[in-house]
Amino acid sequence: MEKMNKEGWPISFKQLLTATKENKEYVGCGNPNASILIIASEPAIDLKKEPKTEREKREKERHGWEIIENNKKWHDWLNEGVAETIVHDGIIDDISKFSPRFPYKGQKYSVRLEVKKGDVTRIRSVSGTSKTWYNYQKLLDLVRGVDRSKAELLDFHDWCFTSELNTCCAKKSSEVDEEGRRSSIAKRAGKSNRFFSSDFFQGFPIVIVASRNYVHRYRDVFSVGELFGFPADSKRVMSVPTRKGGRNWHLDIYTRQGDSPKLLICCTHFANRMSEEYMKAIASTIREFCAENNIQI
Repeated sequence: MEKMNKEGWPISFKQLLTATKENKEYVGCGNPNASILIIASEPAIDLKKEPKTEREKREKERHGWEIIENNKKWHDWLNEGVAETIVHDGIIDDISKFSPRFPYKGQKYSVRLEVKKGDVTRIRSVSGTSKTWYNYQKLLDLVRGVDRSKAELLDFHDWCFTSELNTCCAKKSSEVDEEGRRSSIAKRAGKSNRFFSSDFFQGFPIVIVASRNYVHRYRDVFSVGELFGFPADSKRVMSVPTRKGGRNWHLDIYTRQGDSPKLLICCTHFANRMSEEYMKAIASTIREFCAENNIQI
């Protein structure tokens, strides 16, 4: 297994891991030194209390090493400098090889789909990735001006850090326990929280909250602008025309200049069918902000 350099990571990241180690709080995945933070809604893991099928048992195992063991895996990575080896079908058969620094490394730039026909389930693009991660890669490529073929591997984990507003899991948002979701969002993003308000998360110059629906639905629980230090009147809404005759999609955009410039974008979840126009609007906003403030991605 590849040895990674343990030096040079933010002190605030190690402090956050230490502060959240006891309660096993999910921190996230990717590059702690990146300029871009992406916060989505919740982990899309089909978690059953009493798994019966092999798939359900595999999902429970996945929840263990991805979510419950996230903090421990980060400590292992920082202490031992160990990165995962590659499993191309998206299923880790050896948990010791899994790393939150670059989970499921080796997936290709195509969407992996389960297609059911009767009692038979077939996998399309076995070596591909989820729709969410496909769109993360697409956005980072647009920001960086990179052209990527479907046969090439993902590398977006090198260019951003990702986390979740809440840690209640379900395959679909509609299946998430409502009480648990509200409680988790309040704990992680509410006014009295010490998680997203920690120095580590506050240190990213570019923040994308890819859960505009939750930002508006749970505004009684948290204020995303307040969470990242923006006054109430600093938001502007960008309306993005999409397909001919279709409805416009919207972006909530906050910007701050000065000694600590910051950009906050609230957009739809990346698992949705994001149009080219919408994706390019997000990318161009980031590129312009970086150019104006001399920020390297």
